Amino acid sequence: MAEDTLTLDPPDTETPETESQAEERAPEDEPKVVAFANPAAGKGAVRRRLVPLRERLVVLWPGLELYITDGPGHAARVLQGLPLPKGSLVIAIGGDGTVHEIGAALVKREGVAMGVVPFGSGNDVAAQLGMPRDPFASLEAIKNGTPLPWDVGSIGPHVFLNTVGFALSAETCYWSHRTGPLTGLARYALATLRAWWTHEPLTLGIDGMQHSGTWITTLIEVAIGDRSGGGFRLTARARVDDGLLDVCMVEALPRWQIPWLVPRARTGKHLDHPAVTYEQLSNFRIQLAHDTRVHVDGEVHQLTKGEHSVRIRSRALQLVVAPDHPRAIVARTFELGDDA
Repeated sequence: MAEDTLTLDPPDTETPETESQAEERAPEDEPKVVAFANPAAGKGAVRRRLVPLRERLVVLWPGLELYITDGPGHAARVLQGLPLPKGSLVIAIGGDGTVHEIGAALVKREGVAMGVVPFGSGNDVAAQLGMPRDPFASLEAIKNGTPLPWDVGSIGPHVFLNTVGFALSAETCYWSHRTGPLTGLARYALATLRAWWTHEPLTLGIDGMQHSGTWITTLIEVAIGDRSGGGFRLTARARVDDGLLDVCMVEALPRWQIPWLVPRARTGKHLDHPAVTYEQLSNFRIQLAHDTRVHVDGEVHQLTKGEHSVRIRSRALQLVVAPDHPRAIVARTFELGDDA
């Protein structure tokens, strides 16, 4: 499929450029603004609102380049060959999968910030940035927001911006992609119910942690942030810029006990349960006896049999935080202090 690209303030190529116009033309190292819109996100909501989104984008960022993605991997391929000088901004318009793809592609792009306009079901990264659910309000928040550091993790060949989950967490994610038209909390509630009924405990080896050894688990969540699965607080103590991975492990429980733990995990109150182990560290290793289903930022993958390193890259990204978010307020306070 041909690449759908729009420059929302194109130069007039029919008229020769005057000397004054040439002087005003932005140099190649001038920061640029690029947006990627996933038309399938939000059960097609992006596609239905694309025209007003384009109109608002050109008002806020004249000259912005807008790419309409045609499937997974499209944005990453474009970014691979796209020059982005320091100070540039890349806007992800879509769900957590879109955010993951663009964020992973920007890890090695120093000085480039990413903004997020949420259109998915989970929107966990956007929520941690303080982005409103209304996409036009989110665009305003990005325009007036503050780029701040965000850690990035890796597990085997996969990069993650927010969380990686095993066992019940991965099964819930698997079923959440098979709930038909449901969105939001209803989608994850049904997925959790189906995962609870079908899942089996996972046995794996863990090395490099305080509680190393062989584990038989109901759930493992490894996280950068403190929110996953559309609002669950499995890693409630996590901070996105502290250089640490937060690991929540739940020992194998009888099936009938799991429903009592789920609502507590929604608010982070599960951490005092005797079956829950919680650690914070920069790296460790896992050993899998067979190919294992995992979720990576809400997308389902198979992690191959064998040993895999889990690591963190501190402050590898710059994500735009809404102006009324506590992190942005603290950052502005420090800036005022420095200027005094």
